[in-house]
Amino acid sequence: MTNPVFNSNREAAIYWFNYGFKIIPIVAGQKKPALPYSPWLENLSPEAVRRYWRKNPTQGVGCVLPDDVVVFDADSPEAEAALRALEKKHGAFPALIAGTQRGCHHFFRIAPGTCVKSDSHCTAEFPERIDVKASRSQVVLPSGPPRTVRRLFYKSLAKLTPVDQTFVDDVFAHNGRPSPRPQAEREIEPAVQSEDHFRRLGSLLDHIDPDSGYEDWLHVLMALFHETDGSDEGFELADGWSSKGAKYKGPSEIEEKWRSFSRGTSNPITIASLIARAREAGADVDDIMIEPFELCGFEVVEPNGSPVLGRVNEHPLARFSLRGLHSELVKQAEETTPLLGEIALKGQATVIYAAPNTGKTLLTIYLLSDAIQRGRVNAAQVYYLNLDDTYNGLMDKLEIAERLGFEMLSEGFGRAERFKVRTFFDEMRKIIDTGRSRGTVLVLDTLKRFTNLMDKATSSQFTALMREFVMSGGTLVALAHTNKHLQDGKAVPSGTSDIIDDLDCAYVLQEVMVDPATARRIVEFTNRTHRGNVAESVAYSYTMKRDLSYADLLDSVQEVDRDSMEPIKRSAELDADAEIINAIEACIKDGIAKKMDIKQAVASRCRTSERSVLAVLDKYAGIDTAVHRWDYAVRGRGAKVYYLLERPNAPHAGA
Repeated sequence: MTNPVFNSNREAAIYWFNYGFKIIPIVAGQKKPALPYSPWLENLSPEAVRRYWRKNPTQGVGCVLPDDVVVFDADSPEAEAALRALEKKHGAFPALIAGTQRGCHHFFRIAPGTCVKSDSHCTAEFPERIDVKASRSQVVLPSGPPRTVRRLFYKSLAKLTPVDQTFVDDVFAHNGRPSPRPQAEREIEPAVQSEDHFRRLGSLLDHIDPDSGYEDWLHVLMALFHETDGSDEGFELADGWSSKGAKYKGPSEIEEKWRSFSRGTSNPITIASLIARAREAGADVDDIMIEPFELCGFEVVEPNGSPVLGRVNEHPLARFSLRGLHSELVKQAEETTPLLGEIALKGQATVIYAAPNTGKTLLTIYLLSDAIQRGRVNAAQVYYLNLDDTYNGLMDKLEIAERLGFEMLSEGFGRAERFKVRTFFDEMRKIIDTGRSRGTVLVLDTLKRFTNLMDKATSSQFTALMREFVMSGGTLVALAHTNKHLQDGKAVPSGTSDIIDDLDCAYVLQEVMVDPATARRIVEFTNRTHRGNVAESVAYSYTMKRDLSYADLLDSVQEVDRDSMEPIKRSAELDADAEIINAIEACIKDGIAKKMDIKQAVASRCRTSERSVLAVLDKYAGIDTAVHRWDYAVRGRGAKVYYLLERPNAPHAGA
């Protein structure tokens, strides 16, 4: 049959009401209901629908799903492809598909005896996952572009294709979730509404990240609703906690969810869920949940009545011992898994040195965006401190940060308060002391703005604080500069050695060559020190074309295959040494063949140091014509006399 096309929201509302949905009006351009479910749903009728949309023609159309209907929501091409593959595998082809703003909804009936639960995911973190909407979930229905009907086989909700438990289990397995199963009803004691109870709830929330994911956030709200019996005080607690997250959209979003919860459910989410989440974040839950009491005076005595000296005579170092704290430290630490490609690990402190305009910021943001898109890190926990940029450069990178969802800070700017570098140590102290280090990824661009790299005492203070941050579960990536002058052709990290010595991993990023044919720069990260499984070297290329946006520059970045790097580096060295190579060859042809004579003549012709000439002379001496340019014979009194190799069809140096 032909898919319906609606000329108005009222026409769509009547159609979906007749189809069998319990429809509700939706605020125009949003997903929230325009009025409470009750008494709207109790008084639902064709006339009520016509009357309401006649007065409110711009409001959209939604529905509250009945218990026997499930919607699988694909918000990305990856999720839609996965859903279609599962449908094909099980022979479950949807009779109704609705297009959404980001993807599509596939509607099914739930076969008798099948357990389905709602399940939501962050598309930015998990683009391949499929959201599940069931059991009184709200769904927005097609009423006009971009929400259109893609497929409609029947005109009745009752004729939707059924799905069974095996299909549902496969969807949850694809999402990395356990299979949904009904829970036995259990008696839940009503929460005691007291000042101490609210204090405990607030203390637990202090340790729970409101940006950890939609499902976790929703479960926290449901637990607060149960523990506070849906009270106004509970709502204020939920709204205050949610407002600390970067994804907070205002109290209306919290109110919408709060109104959808119901009292007296057989298997509510309770304070136990908050305790588990707070404990996972490193909170001392036992201390939070303990009943308040007044401390009275006491004296410990031995059975014979004599006072115990006890801790007074304890070894002075005993109170600092870690024995017995292994499990707590394991919870607190961050697993050292890859973060930025192969050059930085989560749970470590990494420093990257490079000369200005080598691409260290570009490549860091490129690798960071790749980590976010691969789900290696939660974007909301990434804080990029950009203190080495122009205003326009900051705006370009802020646009990338907003698109990917990570935080960006800069001197003199801020959402609620202007950031000042001088307060950095104080803020880091708060992060560590309040247990917020775990999962936080901190990028410092550049390092010289946060510490004096030339002063050993200041550098040591900085690295000590960063070690404490990392040991409590944080991750640090610091960008720093190299010296202006190379040493034996290699870039040298600026400042004292304390940064390299005290942090986990150090890389130097250096230009290898610029390919004029493709207008691409090739750069290489070379490891100087490391703890853990990171690459010794890795190379990337990016365009040097002008008048490109920063997003286009990021899109141009490509990793260079390791097997390709050796000939590229040889070619780059040949270009760098071309002037001296040509001068040495000219000297040998002119009869200046002894080593000491060549050294002096070439240094004079090229106006360079004799040391540089000797380095090139030794580098290209040998019998392999694929690599070498000349060789020598030892003559009287040990003199080395050089001669040119026969290199058929060999290009001239620098060509």
